Amino acid sequence: VISVCSDDWLVVRIERRPFGNDTELRVDDIYLGNNCSVTRVLSLNYEFSYPAVSCGINKFVFQGNVFILSEIRYRLVQELTRRFQVICSVKRPKSFSTEPFGLNRYSVSAFCGGTQIIGQEPSVSSQRKACEPSFSSSH
Repeated sequence: VISVCSDDWLVVRIERRPFGNDTELRVDDIYLGNNCSVTRVLSLNYEFSYPAVSCGINKFVFQGNVFILSEIRYRLVQELTRRFQVICSVKRPKSFSTEPFGLNRYSVSAFCGGTQIIGQEPSVSSQRKACEPSFSSSH
């Protein structure tokens, strides 16, 4: 699980085959927080991109840093659910700025005024704001 966040947004990617075998998570059985669906289907990952005030995401500030907590839930069978914890933090500099930030080879910046499509995109775009972070590789 890879997470990237800002004060007000959380982006999480989870491998489609996180168990190290050929078992692929089904997009209809995986949720962020309180039943928020996958927002992007990529070739190797599922991506969730939501405001930090939605989906039951918990956000708190401790010693000037922002911590965002959630979980990805995967329904294995009717009565059994597997949980992946999501923890992300933003270290606020003394003079907080809106500069792009990065984590694990990816950087995130605001993407406004258009639609970005990577792989397939399910029909949850109506839940998105007009301006959201987007991943870009820093290779």
